Amino acid sequence: MKELNPMNINTSFEKGNEISQILKSKYIKIVFIVLILFLVYASILPLFESKSAKFPKNLRQLIRDTTNNAIDNGNIETIAIAKPKYILDNQIEFCISYTIKESTKPIIISNNNNNNNNNNNNNNNNLNDPFQESSLEKSLIVSKIGKSHTMILNKFNTIKDHSLLITNNFIEQSLPLNKIDLDVWFWCISETNSLGFYNSNYLAGASVSHKHMQIVPMDELWVYRQEDSAYPIPIDDAIMPNIESDIWTPYDNNKSNLYSIKSVNFIHKIAILDDNNKMYLENIYNVLRSSIKTNSYNFIVTKSWCMIVPRSKREFSNELGINGFGFVGLLLGRNPNIVDTIDDFGGPNKVLVDVGYPNI
Repeated sequence: MKELNPMNINTSFEKGNEISQILKSKYIKIVFIVLILFLVYASILPLFESKSAKFPKNLRQLIRDTTNNAIDNGNIETIAIAKPKYILDNQIEFCISYTIKESTKPIIISNNNNNNNNNNNNNNNNLNDPFQESSLEKSLIVSKIGKSHTMILNKFNTIKDHSLLITNNFIEQSLPLNKIDLDVWFWCISETNSLGFYNSNYLAGASVSHKHMQIVPMDELWVYRQEDSAYPIPIDDAIMPNIESDIWTPYDNNKSNLYSIKSVNFIHKIAILDDNNKMYLENIYNVLRSSIKTNSYNFIVTKSWCMIVPRSKREFSNELGINGFGFVGLLLGRNPNIVDTIDDFGGPNKVLVDVGYPNI
């Protein structure tokens, strides 16, 4: 019998270890390559998705053309308003008017202000949903925006080219805005240089349960200001000088720098936007939302700033419904006595405190 050579045994073990190390090294390399390929795929996938999603060019002109066609075809019910009157109150020149004819606009939303746990597929709301795809009037559709939203004209408008950004699928209005909502909405606001506002529920002025955000071009809002006005919306009289003089600086996570207008008495918080923090709008929105203690609020957005205002009730004195428009200084009542009613109460600022919360 041939004797085993211990040297041969050791050599075999060494070769086995070498093979094991080589295989282990190759396995690690394969895992590393797969990981790199996955990361590359994950990084380029959004590029392909963004190309397939629809973000129309010349959105402002598209809104204008859609509005003109809808007017020509009688598909928009413009609510006629009286010539505005102006009240200067705490540095803000409020624009106040009233509807000449009662609107036929329906209210299709529950007065349930803490329903943030509603199922997204609420069948009861779906049955009366004017924004579900099968119910949309084609003449009011401006365009699909991205993959999950559609822009439509506000059928019952007081300001020309007033549009709504709606979710394609039914989502409860009272549910917080998500990143896609905010990114698509802000894209529309930036592309059209618009005022945007979101009424979170019935108390905040919403009239439809299907999630929607408002978009109103600034060039149409100039119509409601006086000739010597510096900005298209009244509240900018108190906000923009602070931004332009760098007294108010863009929101920074490390500083949590939120601002309030000292001359107004309703609770509100403002964050300044710039090119660096606009991509974190969801975070800014959540910070603002956490600064208030209610699910009822108006969230107002321009290209330069965003503001949140908590709400305590929907109307003032049953004569003045207030939504996001009211907190930028545009008030629309139901009868010719509205200016006197506001004056007798102590002015627009006190009216907004009445439907919001006092800044004590």
